Amino acid sequence: MGTTVYNAAAFAAESAQHEPPLSWWAAVVVTFVAIFLLAAVLALMTRWERKRHPHV
Repeated sequence: MGTTVYNAAAFAAESAQHEPPLSWWAAVVVTFVAIFLLAAVLALMTRWERKRHPHV
């Protein structure tokens, strides 16, 4: 009995229509936000490092 229920559940899961987790435009937005955040973090780290070790 358990195997039949499992097979039915597996068949239902496989045949269900799945939406992609993100649409293409959402993926583009997330990518650009991630790039912007990385650039901001690198800029802040550079400023902090130059404060610690100023060029003479």
